[in-house]
Amino acid sequence: MDSSNYLPRPFRFRIGELLLGEWWPKLAILTPDRGQALDTESLRKCLPPSVPPEGDGLLFREVPADQFPIGVRRCGNYIEYVARHDVLYLIDIAGSFQNYLVENFSTKSRQNIVRAAKRLAALSAAAPCWSVYTAPQEMAEFLRSAAAISSESYQHKVLNVGLEDNVATLSAFQRTAELGDARGYLLRAGDEVIAFAWCRASGAKLVYDTIGYSTAHAARSPGTVLLYYLLADVFQLGRYNCLDFGPGEAAYKAMFSTRRSTLVDAVFFRRSLPNWVRVHLHFRMLQASIGLSHFLDRLGLKSWLKALLRRWHGVR
Repeated sequence: MDSSNYLPRPFRFRIGELLLGEWWPKLAILTPDRGQALDTESLRKCLPPSVPPEGDGLLFREVPADQFPIGVRRCGNYIEYVARHDVLYLIDIAGSFQNYLVENFSTKSRQNIVRAAKRLAALSAAAPCWSVYTAPQEMAEFLRSAAAISSESYQHKVLNVGLEDNVATLSAFQRTAELGDARGYLLRAGDEVIAFAWCRASGAKLVYDTIGYSTAHAARSPGTVLLYYLLADVFQLGRYNCLDFGPGEAAYKAMFSTRRSTLVDAVFFRRSLPNWVRVHLHFRMLQASIGLSHFLDRLGLKSWLKALLRRWHGVR
């Protein structure tokens, strides 16, 4: 594994949604095959004797949760860190798009989605209301439109996450496109871009990586409509066997998915005192944040505080 595989990955120190600091260790990301039988011992045997000087550790993505308990522990020359268990939702791409809709949605839900899609399509009568960008020379246009939406989002203003129109992101998108793995989707209401989805291929899997929509058009259900058109495109392509929503709970994931599993990201940091302190601090703050979230939820204050933060940051 050469030094170019070790890239900065964000570890954010938060209490609730208050960002207190960031740590960007250089990690090599390894994603086991879905069909691979993987347990704790076999994964640990994959570890090199030590991390090279240019890196800080290795990140194994989406490994079985039952094999890796949450917490921080010593593992030879490494510090093993599992921050949390995540639910992973997927859509199996098999058969026709129409059959998928019929088998996974009630008649009423299906009609509502199709009606919303038709209403947006009617605003762009001269051209399709959605478009897909796959070529390296198209990435600048896609990123410019997507980043403009992302910059106005709650996630960007409060959580400091989302897409940014900068040289690093554009270069990464263009490299993905050069490999034939890029699919960037934009949705329009007339001439205005109102939603985006950045997807990237990983073998026969398409990862639903980064999304966003204009809150000014929230009543038009832009995120749902774009996902509808995106899935119609993916089913027609016949290139992928599943759409991977990535870890985390969300209502739209549960609604559109055909299956779910529980997985974790297992990080193995170089064993050192600074890393040991950072990892423990990150874990303790994460646990405190989760506890605070549950406490506020029980009191009925979580939604109110989130709305207050949105107003404070000028997010509609």
